[in-house]
Amino acid sequence: MCGFIGVISSSGRPNLDEALLRTMRDSMSYRGPDDAGLLIDRQIAFAHRRLSIRDLASPPQPWLSGDGRYALIYNGELYDTSPLQSWLNSRGIAQKTTCDTELLLQAFQLEGPACLNRLRGMFAFAIYDFRNKSLFAARDRFGIKPLFYSQLGNELIISSTTAAILKHPEFSFRPNLHAVSHYLQTLRSTLGRQTLFENIFQLQPGESLTYRDSQLTVDRYHRLPIPNSSVSGLSQDDLAQRLQISLTSSIKHHTISDVPVGAFLSGGVDSNTLVTLLDDQHRAGLVTRSVGCVHSKDDPLDHGTDLAYADRMAQRLNAQHASVLVTADDYWTTWQDMVTTLQSPLTTPSDVLIHRLALEMKQHVGVALGGEGADELLCGYANQHASGEDYDRLLALKAGRWSYPPSAQSEFLRDYLQQYGSIETTGLVDFYFAQNSLWPMTMQQGLWRPEHWQPLQDDNVIRQHYPSLLEEDPDLSSSQQLKKLLQSVNLEALLSRLDAATMLASLEARVPFADHVLWDDMAPAGMTDLIMSSFAARKPWMTSTTLNATGDLQSKRPLRQLASRLMPTDLAERPKASFPTRIPQWLAQNWQDQCCDLIKHSLLLNDLFTPEALAQLSTLPDSASIYRWPLMNLALWEKSFS
Repeated sequence: MCGFIGVISSSGRPNLDEALLRTMRDSMSYRGPDDAGLLIDRQIAFAHRRLSIRDLASPPQPWLSGDGRYALIYNGELYDTSPLQSWLNSRGIAQKTTCDTELLLQAFQLEGPACLNRLRGMFAFAIYDFRNKSLFAARDRFGIKPLFYSQLGNELIISSTTAAILKHPEFSFRPNLHAVSHYLQTLRSTLGRQTLFENIFQLQPGESLTYRDSQLTVDRYHRLPIPNSSVSGLSQDDLAQRLQISLTSSIKHHTISDVPVGAFLSGGVDSNTLVTLLDDQHRAGLVTRSVGCVHSKDDPLDHGTDLAYADRMAQRLNAQHASVLVTADDYWTTWQDMVTTLQSPLTTPSDVLIHRLALEMKQHVGVALGGEGADELLCGYANQHASGEDYDRLLALKAGRWSYPPSAQSEFLRDYLQQYGSIETTGLVDFYFAQNSLWPMTMQQGLWRPEHWQPLQDDNVIRQHYPSLLEEDPDLSSSQQLKKLLQSVNLEALLSRLDAATMLASLEARVPFADHVLWDDMAPAGMTDLIMSSFAARKPWMTSTTLNATGDLQSKRPLRQLASRLMPTDLAERPKASFPTRIPQWLAQNWQDQCCDLIKHSLLLNDLFTPEALAQLSTLPDSASIYRWPLMNLALWEKSFS
C-alpha cells in the first residue's frame, strides 16, 4: 500500500526540480513510511512512497520494465495472483520477484489496457510508455484506492492525494462550489469526477485514463452487476451457502500478507461474520479492535452496547481484543489534525473514529480487514433499498395500474404520506435526495450569498449528474435503480473515507465484501431474496417503514442466514449499527464556543454564505447541531492552508 505522484509533460521535461518532486511526494509520507523512490526521465517525473506489506525486500518504485520502455507507479494489492503469473509464464515471461508490481507491469506489456480484466484486488496505477510518449492510468472497480489528476498547461499531474497536487507551484487553490454544495447535501467530497477543488478531478471506480499529446481521455472498463429485480429461485439456505463459499474465498485472498493481519470488529453482523470466517491460521490470536465515544475513559459504564457486542464476539473467537475509547477532547484534536494533514474536509463523523481505531491497530498489525461493501451488495439499508418499491407503487396507483386489492389503496396512501410527507412526484432523483440530504437545496438557498447561489442554480450540475447515473439503464425498476445508485455513490464514499483514515495511520485496510468475484457470484439474488420476508411478500403494498417497524423488512437476509449458523442469534440478527458517535451532543455542548468562533472568523464561510445564516448556526438547538458538521469541516479546511 502506497502513495504516488506523477507529472507528465507533453512538451519536453516537466517544469519542476527534484527538490519540489520530493516535497510533493513526502507530503504523503504517511501512506508509505517504509521506502521512497523517484524518477525524472525525459517527459516524466514519477515519485513513490511505499508501505511494505508483501515481498518486503522488493526494490522501491517507480518500477521500470526490463527493456526500459515503461515506467510504473502503483498503489494497491492484487489478490489471487497465481492465475496471472501462470498466464504470463505460459507466454514465456518469467519473474525476478514475488511482487505483484512486477506482475502488473508485465501484464500491461503483454496485453495493454485489456489486462485490467485479469486483475483482482484494489489498485490505482499509472504506466508511462516512453516509446509512444503516452500515459495509461486506472482505478480499481470499486474505488478502494484513490487516483486524482489535474491538467496545468501542457502537463498532467496524477496523485494518490489532492494535498500532493496542491504543492505544485502553478496550482492555485479555488473551491469548487458545485462540489461544496453537494458536500453540504450529501457529506460526499466528490461529485462524479469533480472534487472540492477547481481543476482537480478523480478517476471514478472502474475507469481508466489515457494521456497523449496534451489530450486526455477517460474510459470505463467495468460496471457493477445490474441489480436483479426478480426472485432468484434459490432458497435462503442456497443463497447463504453460495455467500459462505464466495466470501470465504475472498477472505482467504485478502489475508495474504507478509505482515500480521487483524480486523475491525464493530459487533455487527458484517464484521462478526468476517472474523468468524477467517481460517484457523489467521484466527489464532487474531487482533481485533472496536471503537466508541465516551464521556470519560475512567467510566466503564459509559462504553455502550456496541462495544459490548464486539466484546462478546471477540470472546467467542478468543481474539486479542480491546476497545478504543474516544473522548470529546481526543476527537477534537484528531479532527483538526486530520483535516490539516489531508487538506480536505472530513465526510462523516465516523472518519475520526476510524482513524483512532487505525492508529491503535497499527501498533499490532500491518493489515486490517473491514466490512465495507456488505450493505451495498446485500441491501443493508433496508428502508432505502425497499423505498423504490414504494415509489413504483405510487406511480402505478396514479397511472391507474394498481394491482393489489382496492382496500389496500387507502392503507398504502396513509403509510406513504406518513413516511414521505407528500404524494407529489418530481422524479426518482428528487425522491432519493428527499431521504438522503443533510442540507437539501431548499435549505441551501437561504445559506449561500446570491452571487454564488445563482450560478449554482443556473448550472445545476448536481441535478445533471445523478440522472445520468440512472439513465444508463432506463428499463430498471425504481428499486433496482436506487440500489444501483447506492452501490455507485455510497460505496465509493465509504471506501474513500476508509482509505484516508487508515492510510493516515500507515495501516492497510482491506475489504473482502468489495470483491468483484463475490459480487458476480451474488448477482442472481433478487431484492426479495435480500430484504423481504414472506409476510412482506404477502402484503407488498405496505411501505418500507411499516414493514421495518413490524419486523418484516429484513436486511441482508443471506448474510444473517449464514451468521445464524456461525454465532448466537442475537449476534446474527442484531439491527444495523455503525461505530457510535456523540458528535451532535459535542457540537452543541463541548465544542459550542470553538464552533461559533471558527464559523464567525472563517473567511471562506463568510465569502460563500450570508452573515445572517452563519449567525443562525450559532443559535441552533442541540437537536439540530449536526447541521454545523459540514460547515465546521469547511472552516477547518480553509484553516489547513494558513
